Amino acid sequence: WDLQLLRGGGGAGRRALVVGFVEAAAERGMIDFYMRWWAGTHCILVGFQKLFSDSSPSLEGGLTPAANQASPNATAVVRLTASKWCLPTDCLRVALLPLNAFPLPDRFLDDRDSALMGRVDKPPPTPTHRLRLDRYDEADMGGLQSRMKEAGIWFLT
Repeated sequence: WDLQLLRGGGGAGRRALVVGFVEAAAERGMIDFYMRWWAGTHCILVGFQKLFSDSSPSLEGGLTPAANQASPNATAVVRLTASKWCLPTDCLRVALLPLNAFPLPDRFLDDRDSALMGRVDKPPPTPTHRLRLDRYDEADMGGLQSRMKEAGIWFLT
């Protein structure tokens, strides 16, 4: 699952941009998911990645992509400069959260001391029946639950 922390400060116009961006990302991801182009990938993550890439992202503060990649535990701010995500006074901004606090899937145990949350991926992919939810839930959800228990992040009994 993807993690998105939303904050639409700055008035109704900015809040509408944030909500619009999330809706557009989910819609784009759902299309990919149901057309089975990205089987096994969560629709919101795929939609967010594609929408983000198409939104003319620009790092703020003079940060270069190489410098950002060299400091994965620092927060970086990205401005989405595509006109769809801009108001007359400013454009939508997205924070790239520090990886040690919000680790990638399956890295929680490596970053347990600094991690604020944990995520896991499903077990290695096996063919599933995406349009037969009874089989999909049995195969994918059972595997996900097992992985979460292994990582120490399953808290339900």
